[in-house]
Amino acid sequence: MYTDFSELPVMPSFANATESQTLAAIEDENSIVMSHKKYPFSASRIHKICTGEDAGFLNTTAMLAIEEGFKAQFNDAPIVRQSNKACNHGNENEQHALDAFAKASGFTLSNTGDNQAAFTYGEYLVSHPDATGYINGELDFLVEVKCPFNGEIFESYFDIKGAADLKAIAPNYYWQIVAQQLSADCFKSYFVAFDPRHETKKLHWTTIFISREDIAFLKNRIALAEDYLSTLKAEDAKKAAFQESVEPVIEIKQLPTVDLDVGLVATYHDNPTCLVNLVAEKAGNFVFDCSVSKGREACRSHSASIIKTIAPALNASKMLAADAKKVIEKDLLFRKGFESGIREVAERTRQPLTEWEREQERIASEAKAIEDKKAADIQAEIDYQAAHELAITENELFDFRREKQARDKADAERIAEEQRKEREAQAVADAVKAEQERAQREQAEKDRQAKEALERAERERIAAEQRAEQAAQAEREKIIHEQFEKERKEYEESQRIEHRISVDDEIVKALMSYRFDFDTAVHIVELASTGKLGALQINY
Repeated sequence: MYTDFSELPVMPSFANATESQTLAAIEDENSIVMSHKKYPFSASRIHKICTGEDAGFLNTTAMLAIEEGFKAQFNDAPIVRQSNKACNHGNENEQHALDAFAKASGFTLSNTGDNQAAFTYGEYLVSHPDATGYINGELDFLVEVKCPFNGEIFESYFDIKGAADLKAIAPNYYWQIVAQQLSADCFKSYFVAFDPRHETKKLHWTTIFISREDIAFLKNRIALAEDYLSTLKAEDAKKAAFQESVEPVIEIKQLPTVDLDVGLVATYHDNPTCLVNLVAEKAGNFVFDCSVSKGREACRSHSASIIKTIAPALNASKMLAADAKKVIEKDLLFRKGFESGIREVAERTRQPLTEWEREQERIASEAKAIEDKKAADIQAEIDYQAAHELAITENELFDFRREKQARDKADAERIAEEQRKEREAQAVADAVKAEQERAQREQAEKDRQAKEALERAERERIAAEQRAEQAAQAEREKIIHEQFEKERKEYEESQRIEHRISVDDEIVKALMSYRFDFDTAVHIVELASTGKLGALQINY
């Protein structure tokens, strides 16, 4: 380990780098920050879209991170560079860490400091490894340096011996390296931890090889994020065009009655589209002002009245089907076509209200994201992530707090148990003392009963101790039994959920093999699992 860092060599920029790689590097001091405006996803932030185990689903954390990148790239949101003790500590020691690593490993490092290389994947991801290594002009490895401000966190990195350990201890840094390897097309990295304040071990480093499964997982998440970005761009354009109606607000009493002559079901039994058009004609084509409550209520009521035409039509169709078994197949086609058509008309009618509700949800989501950002800024004093990261994770600090809380809770329970046992022992002792005093008084009065009284007192004391021990043992056994039952029920519930998910996945894959798209297949499974498709149900 090194104590005098002033003697360590400073690594030259772009040593052995090819011309194209040199041109790919970011040259000016602020260009790394500006690249995050050009690319909404950076390697240091990519862990946010990797939360959750379902590769085909973006949870709330991932969607908020994508929206944050969208604002930075497309809406000119300001980029704030962190400035606090943790960031300053990282800035001051990053180059020292690279120098110490180069000396310890014997490697020649390139693209360090302000000359970090920029690697991209697609149109949305950019990565800036802290250093690179080349052999014969070819990129051989990447380097990611961490200089945590918190000494306990630094020592926890000593347990990192490979990719699996890094994923378990610091998952945000793990996915950062996954993104770097994917964008640089280089699948070997060195994770370097450095703290010059540590008394014995100032430098720790290990080789990281990422599994193909996690590379594929990240590719899939990036594809989902790109799709969500496209949706955000479309909604942003729609929002810009959205204006409140200046027309008079349509109220419920102004709406026409939407009904259906069930006798027409027999006439149009082989052509439900005509029947749908009749209902649509009666429903009319209204423009609802969903910016006011009366307009929303009218829109909701009108779409509901359209839906109500489904039940009598389906009942009439069922009666026709009951009269002639040969038309069962036609009946099923009619019901399916009519119901889907009516629902489409109702959805089209309700579309202004749906868009308004979606807009309100988006506004609420943005407000929550702003509040979360303010809360994160308040906690900036305890953040330990390096200065080049735009978002500081609190996962590791949370783990330390959680472990301390668990230790405190265990100590409190232990002390409470000891105090309970002391109280029980004192109660037994008090009972024995009282019995002995009573026996002494009886002995003064009746000497001939002294021996018998002492023996009786001793038997009662022993019995009291035995009962107390039996009660304590029974209570311990009860607690163990209740804990066992709780764990057994949780396990059975988890098995049941996993089984349902497995069955749903198989059905979705089967539907997709019959050319249903993924969203339609998922929707069919959801309806069948909740009993909304009549006789079509899923047997788990």
